[in-house]
Amino acid sequence: MAAKRVSVRLEIIGGQEVEATFENLGTKGAAGLKKLGDAAEKSGAQISRSTGAMRARFQNVGYQVQDFAVQVAGGTAATRALALQLPRLLSGFGLWGVLIGTATAVLVPLIGFPGHQGWR
Repeated sequence: MAAKRVSVRLEIIGGQEVEATFENLGTKGAAGLKKLGDAAEKSGAQISRSTGAMRARFQNVGYQVQDFAVQVAGGTAATRALALQLPRLLSGFGLWGVLIGTATAVLVPLIGFPGHQGWR
């Protein structure tokens, strides 16, 4: 039996357009993933900065509460210790904290607390 030889020719119509579409899709996908990666990196850096600032605020609160307790334990009147430490504690909380802390520093010594016999 003799082998028959047959030739088949396929022609893809629009093959270059299909190839260009796939290349364009790959380019757009890579650009989208890069944007996503950049946004994630930026968000991570912002979270890191926020966490550091919050840590510093809580550390300041701890220091001021400790200082207040040490002063009162050492015999300083509670109003005096409060007048010294509360403004510092509040100043760690932004502009409003600074304003309230400054008012506290001025008013607590002037007004005192009911039942308190003044500065010691």
